[in-house]
Amino acid sequence: MGSERAAVIKKTKNHGKSRYKVEVRIPDPNGKSKRVRRFCETLEQAKAIQSDLKSDIVTEGFWSALRPTQRLQVIRMWEQHTTTRQAAQDSAISLEEAASIYLKRKESLGLRASSLKFIRNILRRMNREVSSKQLSLVTVHDIERWFGNAGYSKSTVKGILNKLGPFFNWAIREGYCVDNPVKEVGIPIEDEKPPAIFTNTEVLKIFKAAQLICPKMVPYFALGFFAGLRPEEIKRLSWSAVQDNFIEIKAAKAKTRKRRLVSIEPNLVSWLRLGGDLPPINLRVNRQHIIKACGFCWLQDGMRHTYASNHLAHYENPNKTAHELGHRDTNMLYRHYRELVSNAAASEYWNILP
Repeated sequence: MGSERAAVIKKTKNHGKSRYKVEVRIPDPNGKSKRVRRFCETLEQAKAIQSDLKSDIVTEGFWSALRPTQRLQVIRMWEQHTTTRQAAQDSAISLEEAASIYLKRKESLGLRASSLKFIRNILRRMNREVSSKQLSLVTVHDIERWFGNAGYSKSTVKGILNKLGPFFNWAIREGYCVDNPVKEVGIPIEDEKPPAIFTNTEVLKIFKAAQLICPKMVPYFALGFFAGLRPEEIKRLSWSAVQDNFIEIKAAKAKTRKRRLVSIEPNLVSWLRLGGDLPPINLRVNRQHIIKACGFCWLQDGMRHTYASNHLAHYENPNKTAHELGHRDTNMLYRHYRELVSNAAASEYWNILP
């Protein structure tokens, strides 16, 4: 590749007319080089040709550096890629049909109904928003255009991609498409935001409203605020899981499908003694009435975030807090759950009593 040089533009005469000449020497497979010249009318055209020739130099240099056996491998890989792509296009399966097959497969593997519902909603949304209804024709631009029009946040984009990625990987395995467009999707850049948590005053208001409007909802709030259980875990919990010193979250009821024991804090004992429904009944309606009476908005995952922030501030032991939350390490704790809470505020939090 030592004989090639950059493509040069010169103004010259060609057949009696003033034109631009683009000239370059490109290496050939024999270790020599050949001169390539192009003539055009305008400087803009000459620059475009110059750019193309630069690509040719790189390509020719790469090709000439390969041994014959390596060139044969490249050719075979390209032929295989072309054949696979053509087969995927010939299958012409629609997004809707592929989604149906995929969901049935996931259901047969034992995926929970709530997870199936979440994936189904994402796939339906994609089918509605992207222009390409054929699975093999969906591109990264289709998905990015969908996200851009919807104005999704960074966390929402990541959540959707976490479900779309496995879907397209499955489609590739089944021969329905060749590429996974999710891999090239750009993630929105946002400043890190602290997790939203309830203040001690708001927590107290929620419990007072629950006792007044729907006392049977007290265990739901108590387990969320003072044990850090996920809402879905509380919805699957029964009183038999509540022991003297711990709460047993069985693998079948845990998000991670791993059994764990959660410690019972002293103030949680007092709230649980009031009794109520486990699992909660008419959860969404009853919670809506209670929060409406409080006069502020409900925070998604707010109970668990509030628990984690106050537990960490009170015990000053990240490993202990992560263990109670059911995390393998403290990375998740610091990345998603921690909010700065003072020791005094945390002490007040763990003394919220009936």
